[in-house]
Amino acid sequence: MEKLSPTSERFVLHWGELGTRCGLNRTVAQIHALLYISPQPLPGGALRQLLRFKGQLRRLFSTAS
Repeated sequence: MEKLSPTSERFVLHWGELGTRCGLNRTVAQIHALLYISPQPLPGGALRQLLRFKGQLRRLFSTAS
């Protein structure tokens, strides 16, 4: 999966917006949307590329101690 179709991109962006309204981090909601529509598992590098995310995904899922 190199690039999202326009329909998939709109879905991911919309899902991210819905996630923020439910109290989720936008990027986490967008990752959920990508994993939901993907026909196969996506590694972290593919998620970062598709979302054009520059940070580390590990930070999104770590919990504060």
